[in-house]
Formats: sequence, structure tokens, C-alpha cells
Amino acid sequence: MLRATTIGSRVWCMCPAIALAFVAHLTAATPGEPSPIEPASKQREKVLQQAREAVRSERFAEAKSLFHWLTLRKPMDQEAWLGLSLVNAWTGCHTEAKVGFRYMLQLNAHDVEARAALIDVLTWETAWNEVWANLDQGLALDPHAAALLYRQARLTYWSGNTPLALERLNLAIQYGAHDAEVKTLRHQLYLEQLRTDMRVDSFPTGYSNIYTWDMQALQRVDKFELTLGTTLYRHGGDSENVVVDGRHSLGVQYHPAIATTTGVSVGFGAPAHWVPDLETRVWAMFPLVSTLSGFLSYALWQYGSHKSVHIFAPALAYTLHDDFSLELRWWSSYVVLHTPPRIGDTSRTSLVHSVGLLARARLAPELSVGASYTYGTQLDENPIISQLFPLRSHTASFFSDWALGYHYGVQPGLGFEQRKAPYTSVFILTAELGVYWRW
Repeated sequence: MLRATTIGSRVWCMCPAIALAFVAHLTAATPGEPSPIEPASKQREKVLQQAREAVRSERFAEAKSLFHWLTLRKPMDQEAWLGLSLVNAWTGCHTEAKVGFRYMLQLNAHDVEARAALIDVLTWETAWNEVWANLDQGLALDPHAAALLYRQARLTYWSGNTPLALERLNLAIQYGAHDAEVKTLRHQLYLEQLRTDMRVDSFPTGYSNIYTWDMQALQRVDKFELTLGTTLYRHGGDSENVVVDGRHSLGVQYHPAIATTTGVSVGFGAPAHWVPDLETRVWAMFPLVSTLSGFLSYALWQYGSHKSVHIFAPALAYTLHDDFSLELRWWSSYVVLHTPPRIGDTSRTSLVHSVGLLARARLAPELSVGASYTYGTQLDENPIISQLFPLRSHTASFFSDWALGYHYGVQPGLGFEQRKAPYTSVFILTAELGVYWRW
């Protein structure tokens, strides 16, 4: 896949515009002219090798000049045009890159490499109609083009139709697509998942540990994603004072467009000592600009008739490229405590806030890691907390996802929390291990 050093951004183009070039019966605008250069050798192969070496060493200005020199010597040199257009794309000169790729397609409409690179540039610019048009045209000319099938699968997945995306990606693999990006996408494409997770929150002496067991089933159908989950909490002191809580939930997500998701979930507690009796949540994720997306969520937790919590959670996510993302989150929680009628039938309210930062990186197709930091009331992390008004904490966590093949993997995690309340402060160590099966 074509990669840019500054995906989604415009950087200074190292070249001004030059006059139109006319080649035989074709008329096309050539990319901007780089600095003039006179290669030491005038032999095409040696100049081409020198230009490729400059690319490998990231001497892009020199590479651009050498490729351009070759196109002037032979205006229909496909290899030189490809090299020049790729360097233009990598250095952020997207307009010049598109002109070059389109010129190559005028010379040869069956040039899969040029069309795939053009699709990548159009993808960075979120020109989705042009992307789909080029995919349709290219696959009509060559239905077995692995590079185009991969890009079709990727765009279909972004559009939310995982079953169809998996079908197209399997075709791409069948026809020869096997690079790291294909493997990365294959790890993301599954239709069903079973996941179980064990977590221990270890408190200091004098406090009781909390043990959590989570189970979840997921099913993807067209653009819908259905989840069914159960979480059990065990907390308390000795065996006579153990308390077990259960949270059970059902969720539905829908993907109406590229990078857009809406969802709703409902859940209940049974048994419910510290967890909500009833909880509902709605959310939406949507693109803002090419590298920035937004997230909005509202949740209502109802604890019997005496307490309710309203949680508003906006977030911004910055995606530098496919392998790295950064997310800033904010929770505003409106807490209402109801006094029983026999005492006076009054309510106590409070607005509490939390803020968090999350970073994720993919180190290999089968391995991703992440870290997060959160300050505030940990409603999102630990719903069994009852001291909502005075409680504050600093929480740092580290996690990873290691796929042991396309059908199963493990998700270990480690967390540290300093929880503060009036007149006291405790340090909590959290260890977590998740295992999943996908197909």
C-alpha cells in the first residue's frame, strides 16, 4: 500500500508548476517541475537505479529530479512516471501525484499499480466517490487484481459491511495479496467472536480485593454488530462476607457510512448490590476531518429508587496513520441521590468530571499495544464505586492484543491506580487477561 510521510496533511511541495506537456494524442498536465539536475550517467537504467536509491535514503528532492529527468527524456516511461508520482504522494504533493497516476492510466488503463496508488491518494483526501469509481473501473478491467481487491475490502470494511469485506479480502489473498497490511486487515475481519476476561483489582491490606469475570459474544450481520455480555464481580472480606454482583447487557451497533457508527445498549444488574439495577447507553462515532473523528455518548445508570447517574462522554480521536491513534476523552457525570420519603423526600446532586488520554499503536499485523491515563471519578472503569461525590483517582493502564493466528488471541493488561478520598488514599494494582476466539 502507498504510504505518505504526512498522511492527511499538506506539506510544502518542492516544485512550482510548469507548462502543460503534450504527448502524441494525449494531453495531460505534468507534475510540478523539481530542481534541475544533470545525472552523472545518461543511461536510463543507471539513472533509474540512482533515483530508487535516493528514495530508499529518503532524499526525495533528488529522487524527484532524477525521475523527472527520465520523463523528459522519454515521456511515456511508465517506471519513471510511477516513481515521480509516488514521491509526489509521499511528500504531500497530492495534486501532482494524481496528475501523474492519471497520465499513466491514460497510457495504460490496465496499470494496476498506478490505479492502486491513485486510490490511496484519493483515500487520504476522503474523495470516496472517486475511490469507488476507480475501484469499479479497475476491477471491471481485471477482476483478479489483488491490489484492487484489497483496497475494495478495506473500503467496504470502513463502510461497516464486514461480511462483504471479508469475502473481498479472501479473494485478494487468493490472487496473491500477502503483505503486512493485508494481514493486518485480515486480523480485523471476523464475523463472530467469543471473549472471556479475568481481572483482579488488588487493594492494600485492610481492603477487600475485587475479582471480575467477563464473558461476551459478538455477531456481525451486514452493517450491524450485536453483542451479548455478562460480567460478574466478587468483592468482600472473608467467605462469610463475600458479595457477588452481576451485570448483563445487550448491545447493537450500526455502521451507516464510512467511519460512522451508532449504537445502543441496555443492561441490568442481577444480583445488584453495588452495580446499577438498570443501565442504558447510546453513542455515535463520526469523522470530523481526514485525521480527526468525534465520539459522543450518553449513559443512564439507575440504582434502585435512591440513586441515578447521568454520564455524558464526548471524545476526540486523532489517527496519525493506520498504525497509530491518539484519543482524548472527557466524562461529565451528573449524580442524583434521592432521600427516602420517610426522611424528607429530598435530592442531592453533583456534577463530577473525568478526563483521559489513550494511545494505541500497531507494532505488527498480529500485535498492538496501548496505554491510557485517566484522572477523575472512575465511573467508566469501575461501576461498583459508590463514593461518587468525593472520590478521585489517577489511573494508568497498559494493554496489548496479541493474535495467535486469525482465529484466537490473548489480551493481557496491567493497571495502576491511586484512589483518593477525604482523609485517605489507597494504591490499587490491576492485572487482567482476556482470551478470544474469532471466526
